[in-house]
Amino acid sequence: MSRKQVVITYVITLLLTLSVMPSTQARGIPIHLTIEEGIWLAKMREAGLHGDATAVPQMLDALRKRSHPLYHTTLLHALARLGATQALSLIDDFAMKGDPEAMIARARLIAEDTAHANPALKISRFCLELGWTSSQINEEAKRPYIRPEDSNVPKPPAGLLALREIADMVYHGDYKVYAQLPEIKELDFKSDYPSALKMKLAPLDRKERIIRMMEELSHLTSQKQGPDYAKQLALDEGTEAGRAAADKLRELDAHRDQTDLNDFSSLLDLVLRIDYPSRSAFLKHFATDPDPDVSSLLKRPEPSQFAIDY
Repeated sequence: MSRKQVVITYVITLLLTLSVMPSTQARGIPIHLTIEEGIWLAKMREAGLHGDATAVPQMLDALRKRSHPLYHTTLLHALARLGATQALSLIDDFAMKGDPEAMIARARLIAEDTAHANPALKISRFCLELGWTSSQINEEAKRPYIRPEDSNVPKPPAGLLALREIADMVYHGDYKVYAQLPEIKELDFKSDYPSALKMKLAPLDRKERIIRMMEELSHLTSQKQGPDYAKQLALDEGTEAGRAAADKLRELDAHRDQTDLNDFSSLLDLVLRIDYPSRSAFLKHFATDPDPDVSSLLKRPEPSQFAIDY
C-alpha cells in the first residue's frame, strides 16, 4: 500500500468522525473542526504512524496553539510514535498539569528515542519513565475513566493508555523480540479489547492480519468498542483490506439468515470507506437489496465513528 493510500484512508476515517451530527459525540469528543482541519490532522497521524519526522515542526506549532481535544490526542500520539525529542519540553508542561495522555506520550517518546537501536529495551524504558511495574500498570488500567473539570471529554485512566501504548509498540515492532520480555508476559492485555486485538494480530504477517481482522469484524456484536478499533486497523491496510471485507461480505451474504446485521454492517461500512477497483459493481448488489435494513446502510446520514487515537 502506498503512502498516498494510507493518507487517503485515514482522511476518510477522521472525516467520518468529524462529520457526526452535532447532537452526538464520538466517544465524548465535541465536533467543532472544519474538513480542512480534519484532513491536516489525518496527515499528521499518518506521519507519526510511518515515521515521517518532517512533520514535527507543524505538530508542535499546532499543539501549542490549539486546545481542541482531537488536536491534543492525535498530535501527542503522533509525536510519541516518532520519538520526537523536540516535543519533550512542551509535553512535560502538559504532563505536569496532570494530563494522562501527555504523561504516556512522554514515556513513549523517550522510550522510542533512547531504545531506537535496541528495541528489546523499549518496553522496560517506557515502564521506567512511568515509574510503574507491569503489575502496577495492570492495576492502574482498572481505574474508571476521568472527566476533567474543563472538558466534557472522558479521559481513559493513564494505566489503560499505557497498556494500549505498549500493545501498539509490539504491533508495529518485531514481535519475536518483544514476546520474550517479562513485561509482555506479565501485562494483562486481555482485559482491554483494543490492546488484546493488537497483541492477537502482532505475531501474524500482513496477509494473515487482514484475514483475522475480517474475522473480528464479522463477530463483533458483543463488543461495544470493537468495531471502531478493528475498522481502524483494517483501514490502515488500505485496498487489500477493502477487497478482503468484500470477500467476507459475500460469504456472509450467502448465509444471511445466520448473520447478525451489526456484523454485516461493520464489513459493509469498511468497504464503503476504502476505494478499490470493482468496488462500485460490488456495492450495487447491496443498493437494491430486498432487506431495507441492508440497503439503508448505503444511505445512512450519520457515518460510522472509528478510533482516531489508535
